[in-house]
Amino acid sequence: MLTTSTDWTNSVAASSVKIIPLIRLYYGPESSYIAVSTYDITHDSVFYRGLLKSNITSSEGIDVHSHNHTISNLVLNFINYNYKQNVKFSDYIEDTSLGSGADIGFYNRKCDIRLATQDVTTWSNSFPFFVGIVREIQHDIDSVKFTVEDRNSLKYTTVPSERITASDYPLAPNNSKGIPVNIVVGDHGFTNLDATTPSISLSNDSVMVKGLDSQANRNQYIFANDTSSALTTDDIWLYDKTTDRFLKLDTSHVTISNPDGNGYTSVVLRFSSNNMIVYDWWLSNGGSNPSADYDFTDPGNAGDGDLSTKAVLNQTFSSGSGTKTAILRVLFPDYDMSGYEYIDDIEIFYKGNYTAISGDDSDITAYVGGSGIDVSSTLNVKSITSEGAIHDIGSSDLAPTKNTIEYSGGDGSDTFKLSFDGTATANILESANAASLNSAITALSDFDSLSITKSSNQWFVEYKGVSLGKYIPKPDVLDRTDDLSLSITETQNGKTATAEMVGSAASGYLDLTVRQPTSAKTPLVNLQVHELYKKVKLVFGSTSLIDRNRFEVYARMSGREYGTWVNGRSTAEGFSVNHPKDDGSGDLIENPSGVIESVYRDDLGFVDADIVEDDFNVTADFLSSWKHSFTIPKETDTKDLITSLCRESRSFSFIRADNTIRHKVIKDTYSSSDATIYKDDILDISYSRTPIKDIRTKVLVHYANDYSGNSRKETSASQETDAQSKYNVTAADSLLEYKSSHIADSDTAGYLRDYLLKQWQQPHNILDITLPLKYMYLEIGDVIDLSISDIWDTTWTVWESTTSDWDGTVDTFFKIFGEDILTNSTRMSQTIYKYWFVISTKKSTDNIKIKAFQLHDLS
Repeated sequence: MLTTSTDWTNSVAASSVKIIPLIRLYYGPESSYIAVSTYDITHDSVFYRGLLKSNITSSEGIDVHSHNHTISNLVLNFINYNYKQNVKFSDYIEDTSLGSGADIGFYNRKCDIRLATQDVTTWSNSFPFFVGIVREIQHDIDSVKFTVEDRNSLKYTTVPSERITASDYPLAPNNSKGIPVNIVVGDHGFTNLDATTPSISLSNDSVMVKGLDSQANRNQYIFANDTSSALTTDDIWLYDKTTDRFLKLDTSHVTISNPDGNGYTSVVLRFSSNNMIVYDWWLSNGGSNPSADYDFTDPGNAGDGDLSTKAVLNQTFSSGSGTKTAILRVLFPDYDMSGYEYIDDIEIFYKGNYTAISGDDSDITAYVGGSGIDVSSTLNVKSITSEGAIHDIGSSDLAPTKNTIEYSGGDGSDTFKLSFDGTATANILESANAASLNSAITALSDFDSLSITKSSNQWFVEYKGVSLGKYIPKPDVLDRTDDLSLSITETQNGKTATAEMVGSAASGYLDLTVRQPTSAKTPLVNLQVHELYKKVKLVFGSTSLIDRNRFEVYARMSGREYGTWVNGRSTAEGFSVNHPKDDGSGDLIENPSGVIESVYRDDLGFVDADIVEDDFNVTADFLSSWKHSFTIPKETDTKDLITSLCRESRSFSFIRADNTIRHKVIKDTYSSSDATIYKDDILDISYSRTPIKDIRTKVLVHYANDYSGNSRKETSASQETDAQSKYNVTAADSLLEYKSSHIADSDTAGYLRDYLLKQWQQPHNILDITLPLKYMYLEIGDVIDLSISDIWDTTWTVWESTTSDWDGTVDTFFKIFGEDILTNSTRMSQTIYKYWFVISTKKSTDNIKIKAFQLHDLS
């Protein structure tokens, strides 16, 4: 509700009061104005010329579906007569005395309109009717017409305002120059299958933030227009457009500037020895039971990509001749590694749960083996006690590099050196045994494993490097003495892992084998397998630059944080409720009300005095479990942005006529109103209903948009079959599939789905009421109820409506479609409240007309 002065409230309480419109038209730098009213009057020491010749009307509304807020233009009709002696009003339009220099006139300057009465004698106590800007001026001989718009058109701007410019980034590619720098809001995490508490968030299931290429001759990318405090070198990913997969970059290649020299969050990627390491995850695509003594139930669940399903072995192993086994096999689709040099490592992961119901842990063994890769890893089932954890079984044992070194022609005391990538060993005797050669090579500290045997004049060397594929190029021979001859032959290349080892129809599968080591033991075990899958370490090469045609760079990161404006927002500081983030400066902004307030403050420049902070406290408190997360990568109108944010948080936000900002939310339940309207005050009343086409009996929400705007997830559908029966509509005909733009959180998507279903499963009654000026304080977003005034008896029969033919009883007067609107009703097990949400107002100097939307229980 609008706050009005005591003078105004007392004055308009009378049944008949004369309203005096006071209009101030500002000019020049808006430090001066001319004053106009309906007749010549001096009010609060200001003279108003009586040139206004018609009533003024201001209309404002919110759309309950789109959540858009509108204010109509206000038209002022003036008599084109002398504003002062010998100066007609129209002559003032281009009067150079109204301002100085080029700063003259009324165009795009403020127009402030207030209403007074004979008893309201000051400007400050007058009713704040409208504040806008003069947009159009027309006139003829007899009249002058000013069209006044609300100031929202000047308040709202487009975001992001920061762009990649040639001055800040002179080496940026041409297709990057002029691109807006992302605004990042909320959590853009990316939980993967090697995490302790994982989820299937793999490959293209991502809400990460795309980097903007800012340097053509360097792998430098900008991610956000401010600092993201949570970003680490472990958060950078490549998107491979050829294979449609996200690949995690090894941290050794990542350098973060947070912020960089221009205040942005940026990242530089560097190759190491012309190579770059990335990690990929590969899920199985089916499961089966090979021939064994016992079978798993639902074996396909271990290879369906769904962590909530599982294959189960619930079995008592019997005694008898020989031990018994159960085998679960999962298959993998073909793997494409084209464009990559080699696979450096393949790790095996397991998600499941193990329980020894009877017997000891030692009575059972489980291990994972594979075909096409040399891996056999015992599965420590004793550690697998939680379905919610991922367990790293181990890495595949990829083939090492093997060299044969053969010497001849020496005299037994000759020496030589081996040089690995420019680093040489100490002198080695031709007669050195295997241990001595091992020591000489190990001293270089460049090897992960090393095994050497010797036979006659040959050393057989088997080794792996510490990085870049564990591949070791064939060493060079240096500083040979006398007649010593040496030859080095590579008998096995360490880069032997192939795409077929990761996945193919013929190979690459994994077997989980469960076995009783001793046939006399009869353990009863319950082994659950949610998923078996692989992590692949890939290497690709380049001299310095990433292939921009193939790869895009993404970051899992968090967005904006609360400023100091959220501090001191508690009941202790006079607010009706605590803000959920009171004194939370520096915390991540996710609450939809906090996001909207941040747009007003951080993007549009509003300050404390402009914002009805208690509104935002109340709405943020109600939405404390809701989370918004999105990126703004292209130019967006902030009014459209705020409207969309409200639509996805059951709320409405708008700039009022006095230029203050409100934020109202539709709650689940109501037990009181902001104002009561009494029957004897009603000048006119009519009823209607939302159309039957607006009914929605089945709702689902698409959410978690990727960078291209495609939704990656959707909620389950929720429906109300009783409404389908009552209103004779099918689920298909009354289906709402809502596409969210700002939600990535599954709980929030569910909250929105449930709200939309409960709000629109039945039609809502609409109330149109004309009221006297004493109700001028009402505004959109207020909650009202109706009552019979104490001065009337309930059988009063004299009142007549200009639009309806009443039957002479108050009961009928306050009934809509047979429902009493003075008390709560029940329709289809849903409470229909006696409370109404004001969705539009039309105010004039004679009365106020409101339209209100009946509230339903949404709990």
